[in-house]
Amino acid sequence: MARFKRIGPAATVTAVTFDLDGKHLYFASDTGDSLQRIALDGAQTTKSSLLPLQRDFVTYIAQNPAATNELAIATRQRHVFLSSEVGRSWKQIAREGAGL
Repeated sequence: MARFKRIGPAATVTAVTFDLDGKHLYFASDTGDSLQRIALDGAQTTKSSLLPLQRDFVTYIAQNPAATNELAIATRQRHVFLSSEVGRSWKQIAREGAGL
């Protein structure tokens, strides 16, 4: 019988995706202040700060398969951010769905 086990903090997760290495997950919560990467066994967590998301939260996370250090996130308010450093810094490329 399959079983589920909590591997992250007790928070409302708003977006999740597998890291392309197949051994980790990226996820964001409704606090909107960070993007986290966690090993599937729960042993290791890395937290990356996001730009301030006032009354907003991440709804989509994507990793570039050609350059796995590149991440993109989109928010409920349709803001889009890119990071070329696995989340160490972010550049906003869209605001409310319109490109900058």
